[in-house]
Order: sequence, then C-alpha cells, then structure tokens
Amino acid sequence: MIALLDERFLEEEAVALFPREWGTYTVVNRFNVEQAVREFWEGRGRAEN
Repeated sequence: MIALLDERFLEEEAVALFPREWGTYTVVNRFNVEQAVREFWEGRGRAEN
C-alpha cells in the first residue's frame, strides 16, 4: 500500500508519472480512508491463505 496524501497527485500531470504497475488505484478521503485501509489488508490476508 502506498498513500499519496495530497490532492495534487490526482492531477493528470502527476498521474502520468506513476509507474504503469499503479494502473489501478483508489482515491480516498478522510471520511473513507480507514475503511479502504482495512479492506486492503483484509484482502491481502485472504489472498495469502
């Protein structure tokens, strides 16, 4: 998990610089970040079992 904590990372110029492996990403905010982190780690646990 990598967290880019600034809205400027949503700008097209910044996104264009992301590695191609980052093709899928989730935009979160202070209201849903806790849930997104929890879901990420829960998903990792299922994938490894």
